[in-house]
Amino acid sequence: MTTLSKSLLEFDLDFLISETGQDFTGVTPAAIAGKVFRGAISVLEDGYEVELSGHQVILDSKLTINSASYEDLPEKGAVLTDPEGTKHKVAIVNREHFSPCYVLTLTSQYASGA
Repeated sequence: MTTLSKSLLEFDLDFLISETGQDFTGVTPAAIAGKVFRGAISVLEDGYEVELSGHQVILDSKLTINSASYEDLPEKGAVLTDPEGTKHKVAIVNREHFSPCYVLTLTSQYASGA
């Protein structure tokens, strides 16, 4: 029987991030401003449309980070910038109870908050 270990999950997630990771810098809120979050980014081929702050936006990417590596984490509404300077707004946060996986669904539309 296999036992699920949080340390093994963290190791596997760190490996994924080291292979495909990208640095994102927090813009807002103040708790994450200037902090760098390294995560595995995936572009959604078929983004989907949702209403966010009264605007219809397309969710276009997901960022997976290891929550065990950070004291403060981006929450819904936070704005992050990628290395190219594009701003991304966090629309959805998925966090499993046992897992260190912290998945942010992002939109690059209407992410002006600086």
